[in-house]
Amino acid sequence: MLTWILLLFTLIFAASMVGCGLLLWKCPPKDINSLIGYRTKRSMRSQEAWDFSQRYAGKAWVGLGVVDGLVFIPLSCLPFPEEEEWVVFLFLFIQVVVLLLVCPLTERALKRYFYQ
Repeated sequence: MLTWILLLFTLIFAASMVGCGLLLWKCPPKDINSLIGYRTKRSMRSQEAWDFSQRYAGKAWVGLGVVDGLVFIPLSCLPFPEEEEWVVFLFLFIQVVVLLLVCPLTERALKRYFYQ
């Protein structure tokens, strides 16, 4: 049972990251807004920074989602004892960290290309 839960959550995380990343990369929001897209103070300073950050964050999410899937899907299939529930939380925590890596990566790229 534990293996199926890990595999399900891993598939959800990886597919969500790749799917949302593709949307952000290929169909980004055109105008700066406070509702949808990669929204930070730095990304909303200009239209050029906005466009760059949407594409960059989308590509980063696609890449991170693929890596997440390639690493965690095989790990999720390993047999874990049923009494080791902490493994599920560890996997979820690491995957959330991977999911959030898009923020420092995109901010660093914005700083490098626009606001040195």
